[in-house]
Amino acid sequence: MARSLIANLTGAVNGVNRNYAAPSAFVTGTAKVVINGVTYAASDSYWGFVETSSTTIRMTTPPKTGFVMQLFYVEQELTGTPFDPSGEYP
Repeated sequence: MARSLIANLTGAVNGVNRNYAAPSAFVTGTAKVVINGVTYAASDSYWGFVETSSTTIRMTTPPKTGFVMQLFYVEQELTGTPFDPSGEYP
């Protein structure tokens, strides 16, 4: 069962960097960035972002030094097992 998470993003918050990573994969289209406790959609004109992979985003505007960056998202469900990583049985 998929679960919703809010997690700290990894990446330098320095007024220049625009690329950030989530700690786990998210379902495409479910991510919302949380900056200093305020939630923004990907389409926001200033704090918008693009999902560049299932774990990374690229901000439209680089957040300033000291801003707290988090991501609210639905986590992708895992498939397979350690013995069958592809989720396919022989």
